Amino acid sequence: MAQCPVCDHAVRTPFSLNLEGWSHLTCIQCKARLEMKPRPVAILFFPVVLITSWFARLGHVQSIIAEVLLVSICLALVLLLIVRPQVRLRKRPLPKAVIQLNIDDPSN
Repeated sequence: MAQCPVCDHAVRTPFSLNLEGWSHLTCIQCKARLEMKPRPVAILFFPVVLITSWFARLGHVQSIIAEVLLVSICLALVLLLIVRPQVRLRKRPLPKAVIQLNIDDPSN
């Protein structure tokens, strides 16, 4: 469960792939609209890929160790994103309607 940045109340977050749930995420106590805070996973993952690719060139046993290490680090990064999602206040406003109905004006 994440913490609301306004009132520090525990907020129940939806599943990470549930986009509809994330678009309507609000704090139950203070009614603040929240969104998921972006995390720099690619920055953390890039050095791991470089090190394991270098390590895999050293031999057959090292390549197996590198693959196991790469898979385990991928799982750890995915679990970091899913288990403890960070939330922040929603900064962008709600989308406005593109179509406007002119009901009061008579048509020509």
